[in-house]
Amino acid sequence: MMKNANKTKAKEKKRSPVKLAIVLVLVALLLGGLGFAGYQAYEYYNSGMGLVKDAEDLKAELKALVTHIEKGNYEAANLSVQKIDNLSAEMRATINEERWKLVQDKAPKYGEDLKTALKFLDVVDEASNTLIKPVVKHLREKGLPSKSTFTKISPELGNTLNEYAALIDELCPAVEKVLDDFNALPTFQMEKLESKVSKYRTLAKENEPEIKTYLKFAMKASNGFIRPVAKFLTENGNSLKLELSMDKVGPELSAQILIFADAIDELCPLAEDFLKEVNTLPPFKIEKIENKLSKYRKLAKDNEADILSLMKFAREISTGVIRPAAAVMTRSPLSKLKTEGGDIDTKIIRDYLSLVEAVKPYLNSANDMFKTNKLLKDHPKQTVKITSKLDSALALMDDYNTYVPLIDVLLGDGSDKTYLLVAQNSAEMRSTGGLPASMGVVTIKGGILHIGEFKPVLDVIPFKNKGVNKITSKENELFSKNWYGDKLTACTVNPHFPRVAELIANGYKKKSKKNVDGVISMTPVIVSKLIPVMGNITLSNGVKLNEKYAVKYLQRDIYFQYYTKKTIKDGKLRRKADDKANGLFAEAAKKTLGGVMGNLNAKTILKLLEVIKKAGDDKILMMWMADKQAEEQVKALGLSGSLNYDKNNPELGIFFNVKLANKLGIYVDIKTTFGKETVNKDGSVTYPVTVKIKNNIDRTSVQKGSGNPYLTSKYGPDMRSIVYFFAPAGGKISSFKNNSRLNFVSGSYQNLKLYYNKDLFWIKAGKTVTFTFKVTTAPGVNVKPKVVTTPLLSAYRTAKAPK
Repeated sequence: MMKNANKTKAKEKKRSPVKLAIVLVLVALLLGGLGFAGYQAYEYYNSGMGLVKDAEDLKAELKALVTHIEKGNYEAANLSVQKIDNLSAEMRATINEERWKLVQDKAPKYGEDLKTALKFLDVVDEASNTLIKPVVKHLREKGLPSKSTFTKISPELGNTLNEYAALIDELCPAVEKVLDDFNALPTFQMEKLESKVSKYRTLAKENEPEIKTYLKFAMKASNGFIRPVAKFLTENGNSLKLELSMDKVGPELSAQILIFADAIDELCPLAEDFLKEVNTLPPFKIEKIENKLSKYRKLAKDNEADILSLMKFAREISTGVIRPAAAVMTRSPLSKLKTEGGDIDTKIIRDYLSLVEAVKPYLNSANDMFKTNKLLKDHPKQTVKITSKLDSALALMDDYNTYVPLIDVLLGDGSDKTYLLVAQNSAEMRSTGGLPASMGVVTIKGGILHIGEFKPVLDVIPFKNKGVNKITSKENELFSKNWYGDKLTACTVNPHFPRVAELIANGYKKKSKKNVDGVISMTPVIVSKLIPVMGNITLSNGVKLNEKYAVKYLQRDIYFQYYTKKTIKDGKLRRKADDKANGLFAEAAKKTLGGVMGNLNAKTILKLLEVIKKAGDDKILMMWMADKQAEEQVKALGLSGSLNYDKNNPELGIFFNVKLANKLGIYVDIKTTFGKETVNKDGSVTYPVTVKIKNNIDRTSVQKGSGNPYLTSKYGPDMRSIVYFFAPAGGKISSFKNNSRLNFVSGSYQNLKLYYNKDLFWIKAGKTVTFTFKVTTAPGVNVKPKVVTTPLLSAYRTAKAPK
């Protein structure tokens, strides 16, 4: 704003000498008509007309100078300056000629006017030398800064600001000197001449205090604000250009973001002083200049509270967010999250979680301020960009805070923890996801998380339940006494994961003589979902896995690769093939999970949380905690894998099992449709439901698996099946029918009603079994039930291997 004032004043000053030069011409013309006779009068007239032309040329050249500057033609501007100097010199020479001595002697009054004219030319020359020439010189050497100069935070911007500060410091004293000289000029004796210049002199005289106030303000702004900003940008501009890559979170990035904090703390008070000065600047009586400045002064006055609010916000962010973040980055760089041995330092995770909790109130406050600040409403595009980023950051923090209890549960209070990580194999489909194929032990000791090697299931838990778990009569009835009741490895036929995990934990204790703090189950689908978080992986056998193909390879292709008729007949070869297949599945699980944990950053954490949220809903990731309070937190997060007891959010559970040692899981399709509902008198709602379960095995798989009882079982590609239909909590299933004359009966488990088949039924290759029934919600619940099924693999069946 001060720059505009200076330019306007300088322009006004330049106009005044031009007008006065024209007055000089009038002096000459009038002198020519004073009555001097003959030749002398003719000479005076010619000299006067020469002054008229010089004055007109001077006026035209000043206009040309302004035009050249506006168009950026600084060489032409420099030529205009030279012409102005030449014209001034010619006019001075004309006035100083000896022939004017007669006028000065015979008409002292007019002689004084000539002296005044010479003083005016002195002012013109002074303005040229101290104002016009420095400006033109600066523009020739530096040019006017482009908009992009001011949008880039860089040393170049700092240099530009420094140059402006230097120019301000040079021009302000010059303007003040010209102003003083102009106001010291004597008045003309002749009324007509005086009327031509008096208004300019009056304006200068009346506005002299205001002009000097603005000049002082410009100098103060230059030295107290512009120069500190320029210095900061010149020294730190390159650091500020650095992309804030969260993958490089550590002392280096910490030092660079501290630059922001230092700048905020240094510049905000300066900006406040600057604002106060603007609001105390007096108005001009010069209308044109006042029009230029008043809008800026009004903007500062009307928005003072909002501007101060922005500065307060900046300082709060510096103190409450930037500096704490820098401190955490310094002491807990993410580069040290993964130890040299490949383990995870959980203390670093805790440090960042604590930071999230600490900074959230500041970011909430900032978001509110940005949405209510009146000044920012005039810049909707920029404001929307900022608030959308803040909204995203706060949403991410909400997700963090949602899972902080889970992380607290998993990481514990600093005490050592042991978890059993169960990799379920959905190729052998069971209610909770699949056969427990391999298991790994996760330990936390001294804050260091270690994921142990996955081992075949029977190396970790016993095969039998005898002497390990007491199976209830209800469980024996529902899940088969000679299967679930007898074999611990058949535990996943039970769709209630907390009970499954309890059985597995007891089995681990029996085998290892050690307790576990929890059991975490993952299916091959979770491996698939984690791959996009860290990128595709390559297994030790050279097979490349992407998101889609990971499931197909681990649940189908791997078996066709390692199992043959000969393999099945030879027990040793079969065990080798089992170890190879299970080992590759375990390798995939460890690579994805370990890779994600070892490459945590802002983006991967967000993606990981998204995967976890969805994984709980889809039952591809489930957790059980031995501690009851911790288990309640897991349930609240929807990760317990429990049957649903929430009447107000009803679920229809469909849990499918293939009771054979085959790999047909990827070919199971379950399609559920609801008919038109009926609202009952008690407020419950009844829906007609159709469920179609299809054996969708393709001919190629049938041919490849033919004669290999492990791939398609000794019964070929047909599925020997058990399915459980669980009613919503407080509701029921009725009018149960099927198209295959299958023997289904009603029952209950965990206080939920269900239908299940007492006898195994077959789904032949390519065939579909259709079930129809009515499902009714609890009284007063008018919400359509959500369908929850055994995690299916059909979406991955046609996936192709990446190149």
